[in-house]
Amino acid sequence: MADGNGNVLIMPTAASDFQVERICRAALSEMGSHVGTADAPVSGAECKRWAVENTISQSWRIGRAVARAQRSNQVDNVAETIIAECGGAEAGKVLWKGKIVSVERTLRLGHVYGECIIEAADVIDHDSRRDIARPDENSSPFRGLLKIPFKNENIAAIKISRTTVDGKTHEEEGEVLGLVPDLITIIDAQNGEAIGTPEYRYGLLVIVLGIAASDRWTSERGIEIGGPKSFGMDHLTYKPLGKFVKPASVIDEFDVVE
Repeated sequence: MADGNGNVLIMPTAASDFQVERICRAALSEMGSHVGTADAPVSGAECKRWAVENTISQSWRIGRAVARAQRSNQVDNVAETIIAECGGAEAGKVLWKGKIVSVERTLRLGHVYGECIIEAADVIDHDSRRDIARPDENSSPFRGLLKIPFKNENIAAIKISRTTVDGKTHEEEGEVLGLVPDLITIIDAQNGEAIGTPEYRYGLLVIVLGIAASDRWTSERGIEIGGPKSFGMDHLTYKPLGKFVKPASVIDEFDVVE
């Protein structure tokens, strides 16, 4: 691991991969939280045992879908198009649409912790003023506030309600719309581009998508290391939001001999 300023960390041996992660993240904080790193190689057999196959192919298809939507001025339906590329309605869904109204983040031991609050809003608005309208009570399924806690990546999508008593705001969690290890991702409602946690900011119009995790993540071991308890959310129980659909390889798709 190197920071580009002459500081280099090399670990010839380690007790476990878990210890490598902990040590590197501790060093990361001291190296300015900006480094390049290379992990030790693994065998092909080991990689096949735990890797989720064809994710690069899926990423390519998602990128193509977004580019096509932008090119044809059909960004209004880009969320549904992305879901179709990830296996369709059985494998994913639109969890929320709205405007980011609050973002909090802090850096601890190489991880960015925080939460994003999204108020339900009509995100289909392309005029120069970008006026935001609250959703119609009778036509929109999205009303109120959604909280997305994150640790580098999004952990959950939870509906919340807030009340103010004696000048103090009280928050109560409601329905859990999405939870790790399922993928919770936020896209810009105006162009369909993905928004990472460092880019969350007040005023962005966004769409929150939920996509079912691979079967390798929803196994007992997968949930143990990548589920809510591993992020300190012991009060939440994982329930799959859909059924994983394995991506098709673009090599298999286009390697056709005519």
